[in-house]
Amino acid sequence: MNRSSISNRNRVWRALLSPVRLNPFGPGFNSLARAVEDSALPAPLQTLIHDLTRRSRLWHSERVDVARELITHFQDGLASGVSPEALATNFGDPAQAAALIRRAKKRGRPRAWRAMMTTFKGVAALLAVILGLYLLLAARAFLTTPNIARNYLAEINAATAKVSESDRAWPLYRRAYLAQPKMPKPVADHFPGITLEDPVWPAAVAYIKECEPMLNLIRQAATRPSFGVQLSNQLTDVEVNDHSFWLAGLDVEKAHAEFQAQRENAVPNPNPELIGVLLPYLGTMRSFARHLAFDTREASQSGDAARAFADLQSMYRMADHTNEDGFLISGLVRLAIKDLASQELGIILRDRPALLSDDQLASLAHLASRLPMKLELQGESNFMQDMLQRTYSDDGHGEGHLTAEGLRLLKQYTSAMHTRTQTPSGIEPFGALFTPITAGLAPSRRQVSDIFNKSIADTYAYAQIPPWKRTDEDNPDRFIASLKQDQISGSRYSLIALLTPALSSAVWSYDRAIQSRDAVLTAVALELHRRKHGSYPNSLAEIETSILPAIPLDIFDGQPLRFALREGKPVLYSIGVDRKDDGGRPPEKPNPSIGRPDQSMPASRVKDMLNDPLRRPAMEGDWILWPLPSEPAAKAKSDE
Repeated sequence: MNRSSISNRNRVWRALLSPVRLNPFGPGFNSLARAVEDSALPAPLQTLIHDLTRRSRLWHSERVDVARELITHFQDGLASGVSPEALATNFGDPAQAAALIRRAKKRGRPRAWRAMMTTFKGVAALLAVILGLYLLLAARAFLTTPNIARNYLAEINAATAKVSESDRAWPLYRRAYLAQPKMPKPVADHFPGITLEDPVWPAAVAYIKECEPMLNLIRQAATRPSFGVQLSNQLTDVEVNDHSFWLAGLDVEKAHAEFQAQRENAVPNPNPELIGVLLPYLGTMRSFARHLAFDTREASQSGDAARAFADLQSMYRMADHTNEDGFLISGLVRLAIKDLASQELGIILRDRPALLSDDQLASLAHLASRLPMKLELQGESNFMQDMLQRTYSDDGHGEGHLTAEGLRLLKQYTSAMHTRTQTPSGIEPFGALFTPITAGLAPSRRQVSDIFNKSIADTYAYAQIPPWKRTDEDNPDRFIASLKQDQISGSRYSLIALLTPALSSAVWSYDRAIQSRDAVLTAVALELHRRKHGSYPNSLAEIETSILPAIPLDIFDGQPLRFALREGKPVLYSIGVDRKDDGGRPPEKPNPSIGRPDQSMPASRVKDMLNDPLRRPAMEGDWILWPLPSEPAAKAKSDE
């Protein structure tokens, strides 16, 4: 290599390694073109300089510096006798030279700029990773769909379909419902808690007499072994009429017209969501129970023991019909109907103890206790499994992820719960952007199923613990409550929050119903003992086991139910939530909206509640189980 070539390359390196101006838009910002033009270099070399500086993609001030170094380099080469063509050729590939120039100049830039660029590249790389992950989540959410493999509604209805028509009670109940006359508004305002002293008593008696054809159908239906109702998510004539007779002012004809329009426009769905199934018959059965309860009162006032006995029998029997579907709400309605029957039986024992015969009392006691009052949560498990198959994908082994279709369904139901209105069927435009993230953060199908199943198992275990031995740590609602309190967890586990009922409250509803039922059975035993021996016993232990096999236990402390004689009349009571025996004294100022002696509350919280001057008068005292207090509420309303 000759001396001229070495000199040329040294000048190139000086251009590459020259300092960088801190201000890229300094005084020489517009001098690049002028410097090249004033250099008087041959056109090929000027073109090469412009090409190199453009390819370098440097700041403008850096390009000016590079251009001036290249001008000097080429001028020295021309002065040494090298031709323009040779200089251009000896310089090498323009793209490679521009890349070398750019790399060298960038090394000379300020540290702050280099740190900024490193950060920018890191952020860009992170964003690229996030974008890639988002696209993967989006593909997973939008390109997979749930596999709806089971038809839970059809499975439930299949069991009913096996029952012969002659054994089904629902057809008769339906006929009874449609035969129900319209209830007068004054009666509806207080029904069925109307007593002989109330001004509306004559009107209520006239109404219940008009209902006799309906009541006969109910009594007949209650004798059948199976309820036999087919579940559906479509409106029925019973649902359209629901509450139309005993709530004054509803236009029944208009309701029927709307029902017909909805039926004509409805799109049949052979496998609808189980959570959307309608249960209008539950309200119907409760209404029937109220009618039978009032008819029992009227029969008792009239001395018609046969009718009162038939009504009470029907109430106990029809209560068992409501629980065939296995849903928790149906079980709670069953409790309510049985509790109402026991209340009416208790009122007869209080006011007209001689009305019913020994055999009638024994028969009613048998009906009240023949089936164990057991918590049923199979329906809730079916709800969850059905929703899982509609919201999650399915790998065939119980695992899967939340899908966009499933998230849309969840939003519809959660919105319906909070606002009582349905959201649009599609995902909102901006909401769709968050769908992959929400679905990606959601727990897996197996995780949701395991947590829910554990809650159900914990509830069954909780129900097996005697009420007086339960602690806060045993409460099956604790974990679900913790999920709902945390916004992130509540959002992730929204399906569990949606479908998990208040489990401990459900257990307590059964505890309370069993205590009330046992008290009425004890009251029956007391009356039978009085008839046999001429007086009430001094203690429950004196009653023969053939009449009272075992003394019921107080659910608040596990001791035998309290018994006292007041002016020769028996009183059955529980010590109540304050866990203190007040000798059968009820609270001084009963107020159910503030507190009740029969409410569920851990002993650890009772002390604080009793220290509250507002709650103490309503909670401190015993829970009087029998005789039930009088009912002045309806009369008070009538006098207003």
